[in-house]
Amino acid sequence: MTDSFLCLGNFTLDIQGDGVVPGGSVFYSGSAAQALGMNVRIVAGASRSFHLQDAADLQSTDVKLIDGSHCTTMENVYTESGRKQYVHAEGPTIPFAAVPSAWLRDSVVLLCPVFGELETETARRTRGLVTGASVQGWLRKKGEGGRVECYAETRFLDDLQGIDVLFFSVEDLGDHPEMVEQFKCVAPIVVETRGPGGANVTMDNTTLHFPAQKIVEVDPTGAGDTFAAAFLAHYVRHRSPPAAAEFAVRMAEVMVERVGPLTGEHVMPADGALAGPE
Repeated sequence: MTDSFLCLGNFTLDIQGDGVVPGGSVFYSGSAAQALGMNVRIVAGASRSFHLQDAADLQSTDVKLIDGSHCTTMENVYTESGRKQYVHAEGPTIPFAAVPSAWLRDSVVLLCPVFGELETETARRTRGLVTGASVQGWLRKKGEGGRVECYAETRFLDDLQGIDVLFFSVEDLGDHPEMVEQFKCVAPIVVETRGPGGANVTMDNTTLHFPAQKIVEVDPTGAGDTFAAAFLAHYVRHRSPPAAAEFAVRMAEVMVERVGPLTGEHVMPADGALAGPE
């Protein structure tokens, strides 16, 4: 069984207070997959302002870096009514030619753009042993003042035909819940993450709910990315969507109880063995 996990999307610089920290879906999902015993590889765009060593301190991964003039720069503002997100700069796009062909062989693949950076051919042709896609990066556009708004244009779903699992959050939908029915036409397994509300998994025209425990949430940034990585890491071994969802909810809970990505020190040995290769 494979222990290879490939993430595609841009690294980000996330504004926190007066400084910045490394971020992006590839950062959080890659960290989680590594914590669960996977051999992680990342194809990502960034600029020289992104200090790769800051990410490498948390991840011992192979990285194919696409150099850009800017690094995607994000800011999350959490309020009682929900998250407000801003994009202050956009990084480079990721062409399919940048993906090493050897990295696709017997690999779990997670397509996880943050702001539309995967080129059409990349989204269409990057497939692995099991392929998941987190669609948040296709559903974002820049509004006034850099505020991230819902971009309810779903032509990108044509490029995702053939994936195995589609991930989205209730936050991604904005005022367009009708998009969910279109998601169900793309992948046999569709997962909706609901933050403290757990997750819903739809397969074979049946939706199952997986509740989360009541915990003290410290920082939810990257929780959905952690969930997606944990789900795929478990699913590739056991091929049980319900069991994968239960496991992923638990790993996301562990992650949000602290600041930063999920790392090996946060994962019990039994959890790593459960998700990792046999």
